[in-house]
Amino acid sequence: MSTVFVGLRAVSRGLTLPEAAAVAGVSVNTLWRRVSEQSVPVLRDRTPRVNALTLEEREEIRVGIEKGLTDSQIAVRLGRHRGTIGREITRCGGRGRYRAFIAQNRADDQARRPQPGWIEQRPWLWNEVQALLRTTKWSPEQISRRFRLEHPDESEWWVSHESIYQAMFVQAKPELRKELAACLRSGRVARRPHGRVSGTVGHIANMVNISERPPEVNDRAVPGHWEGDLIIGLNGKSAVATLVERSTRMGMLIKLENRTAEHVAAQISANITRLPNEGGDGAKCGAKFAATPHVIYIEVTGVRSERKDCAEIAMMLAKQACI
Repeated sequence: MSTVFVGLRAVSRGLTLPEAAAVAGVSVNTLWRRVSEQSVPVLRDRTPRVNALTLEEREEIRVGIEKGLTDSQIAVRLGRHRGTIGREITRCGGRGRYRAFIAQNRADDQARRPQPGWIEQRPWLWNEVQALLRTTKWSPEQISRRFRLEHPDESEWWVSHESIYQAMFVQAKPELRKELAACLRSGRVARRPHGRVSGTVGHIANMVNISERPPEVNDRAVPGHWEGDLIIGLNGKSAVATLVERSTRMGMLIKLENRTAEHVAAQISANITRLPNEGGDGAKCGAKFAATPHVIYIEVTGVRSERKDCAEIAMMLAKQACI
């Protein structure tokens, strides 16, 4: 690292020119000339993210550009990917305008959180968007694409349609929000989320929620309550049904050939009578199953408390074993 760079870095940390020149061991005039050439700003202190380019690496990039090295050659010297070097140079004005300290200051600014919104940074663009919404009835998608077509080389005109929706429904004041929403052809006063799973997708019809279990079942104090579940193997290629007694944790595994509701119902029906009797009264439980693609219906037969126990199994399997 050159002695002049040491002086430039000292200036970027807030030292005066004489102080920085003394640290670097160069003359004030030499340092002043280089500060003018490099447009050295005062940099803020921050902890960069892991693998982020450092000020020293950016200076090596500048030196490599001055020597006429390619992006690949600079990358080899720094131990970086050539794409990282190319993007860094492009972001900061290209080879003819690249300055290490300006690039570092830009990176520091972009790392600040929270970032100001685009409507604060570019109020003139927000005014233009509002005018188009009011006069043309264009959608945010049309406005966004129009700006891109009319200003292909002016990135300050670029704004995504989602950013426009965000500005309308979240950042705008209530009165302005209502006014702009009325300009949309849909007439919606709120933004409908896109790309998210609806709450009705995958819903099991007639599902009995696990929170509805009776207290004596939930606290595991009384033996005799069995809980059903379905275990799916790697890549969904295998499956096993389980029945577990909630108090003693004794379990039963039931082999499954597939995960269809009909097959799961048949296998559980064939194995449920093997459950041990609780309480020593010799009572037996039996069950008949009727399956649909989404729900397993179970008709339980038995006596006394075992009827409730089998019903508990029915509720759990209807919740867990349906695909």
